[in-house]
Amino acid sequence: MELWQALAGILTTSVVVGTAVATTVRHMLRAEFVTRGQHGELERRMGTMEKHIVGVPSEHDVSDLTRRLGTMETGVAVSQASIEGVNAGLKRVEHLVQMLVDHQLRKRE
Repeated sequence: MELWQALAGILTTSVVVGTAVATTVRHMLRAEFVTRGQHGELERRMGTMEKHIVGVPSEHDVSDLTRRLGTMETGVAVSQASIEGVNAGLKRVEHLVQMLVDHQLRKRE
């Protein structure tokens, strides 16, 4: 009889501990996973994000754009230097024209 009582005590303790472990595991899993309603909402949001991500430029696109902007900046700097050179030439021509006009006006007087 004592053996049966000891086995019953061990079995009872095992059941209580097993139930506690199962409850803890179930609670942990419930905290980790979403409900069906939450899953549907998350799926909808992910779909929206995927649609937006399609339009985002890739790393290759960004590096290509950076390279092209660098080329364009160089071109603008060259154009600016050319314009400054033409401007200096125009000042000389303007001075010569002004001198010719003054000479013609003095000649007529």
